[in-house]
Amino acid sequence: MDLRDEIAKVAYYLFEKCGGVHGRHEEHWYEAERTVLSRVEKSARKSKATTAGKSVMASNPQKRGIWPQDKPAAEGKKTTRARREKTKSTAKRR
Repeated sequence: MDLRDEIAKVAYYLFEKCGGVHGRHEEHWYEAERTVLSRVEKSARKSKATTAGKSVMASNPQKRGIWPQDKPAAEGKKTTRARREKTKSTAKRR
């Protein structure tokens, strides 16, 4: 449904809500325009905020929960987590 159809639908709803009184079609149309356009703007702002939040999450590994110790270690090197776990297991044996 395009914007004009949505405005017409809301204007007709307002016409019926006011008891179907003729002669107020411009008032109903303008009120319907304000209503529909505010919904569209609100939806656009919400969509933009969501998109902006995702881009921040994608660019910041700390916010995504990816820390350097979570990345796979290069061949032959131990990660911080692996060293910690080795230290814990050695301490339990003693």
